[in-house]
Amino acid sequence: MSQQAWPFLVSRNLYLDYRTIVAPDFISNIKISNLLARATDGDLTPVKTAIIREIQGAEVGDLTVIYRIVKATKANINQGKKDEVLKDPFGREIDLIEGVVVRGHLERNLVTLDDLEKAHQQIIVAYENFWKKTEPCTATASQFFELSQISSNQQILTLQNTDPFIVKSQLKNKLGNKSLNSNLQP
Repeated sequence: MSQQAWPFLVSRNLYLDYRTIVAPDFISNIKISNLLARATDGDLTPVKTAIIREIQGAEVGDLTVIYRIVKATKANINQGKKDEVLKDPFGREIDLIEGVVVRGHLERNLVTLDDLEKAHQQIIVAYENFWKKTEPCTATASQFFELSQISSNQQILTLQNTDPFIVKSQLKNKLGNKSLNSNLQP
């Protein structure tokens, strides 16, 4: 059985700090793209490795993100080579947090390098356009593709599990604060 996956990208440019640049259309449409920037973090991932994390309690339902963290290069913005790393105005190297979003849970714990490369090809034009921006902008909406059916010639990624990211709804926070405050009043 095939499973749908939507590409996403979190990064920065010279003027704007880390933010979601590409998000699934169903996330972009209700303007909660920043959820992906909040839920994805970590260190550079080794080759053939990705991070898997569940997002619980999102407005669109539970999600699973599978992503890698790599250095952004001048090749990503069509201005140089793959070995020329992009840097911010303070000389810090810029990362790309790129991967896929799956609605619900990953049906099989197998994602291929080809799947992440397919996602990369869909997000890289948006990153090149974002690189020129000086003002905040909305995330580009991505469209789904089917995750690969595993075959003998595909490289399956090693997935590093992380703790779930739990979205705290504003309503729960408001109710929690009221009950907390009422307990503090005489």
